[in-house]
Amino acid sequence: MISSNVIVCVLAAGLTVGFLWLFAPIARSIGLIDQPGGRRQHPQPVPLIGGISIVLALCLSALLSSLNLSQLRILFF
Repeated sequence: MISSNVIVCVLAAGLTVGFLWLFAPIARSIGLIDQPGGRRQHPQPVPLIGGISIVLALCLSALLSSLNLSQLRILFF
């Protein structure tokens, strides 16, 4: 049987990918992109949405899980 911790981790990873896919066009339209050059060696402009996607996915998956998070409520606030 799969433990609830594994399910929460898989859910967070899936939500992160989903948020990246969802927010990329929005970031490009508002100019929230990192241009290559200098120390940045990527070949094309990259949307700056990774951190936002990770935090949203982590919070949402934790709140949807069956884990007892009563002691961590202040962190979500």
